[in-house]
Formats: sequence, structure tokens, C-alpha cells
Amino acid sequence: MEQFSEQWQNLHTRVVCGEALNDDDRQYYEKEMARFDASETYPSTLEQTRKLRVVVREAEEEQRCLLEYAAVLKARIREMEMCLDTKTQERLGIGVS
Repeated sequence: MEQFSEQWQNLHTRVVCGEALNDDDRQYYEKEMARFDASETYPSTLEQTRKLRVVVREAEEEQRCLLEYAAVLKARIREMEMCLDTKTQERLGIGVS
């Protein structure tokens, strides 16, 4: 994404704040805005958005699988802990609130 010049940014701030620009400043502001609009690559942005959404969906699915696996491991740990004698459970802090 192309960046605006400092001059344009200053003019834009003035416009946003409601200040009227003189003819030269307004002409420069509008010319730069049109140049920027013409340089935008919307199809590329759309394609990047689609790809990022796929990456997010894949990451969410991986997270779901990892959470399920963690739950299985925690259940297995609880089963193993219950097989320990009381003194060992106490040392590990099992069952202590």
C-alpha cells in the first residue's frame, strides 16, 4: 500500500477538522487522492483477504484439535494420579484445594 506524502497528510488533517483549503492546496489534495485511488489494487487485496481467511480457519481447526487432545491427556493424567498411593498424591497436591 502506497503511503501519502507528509504534505497530503497535513492537508487531510485540515480537511477532516473542517478547515477549508485554498485552491492550490485543494487541487494538490484531490490530485494525490485520485492518484492513490488509481494505484489501489483491490483484486489483490480481496485475494489476500481470502487467503488469510483460509489460514485463520485452518488455525482455528488446529486449535480445536489441540484442545480436544489436551482434554484427553488431562483425563489420562487424572486416571494415572488416582493409581498413586495417598501419600504420593498429597505430595503432588492432588485433591488439595
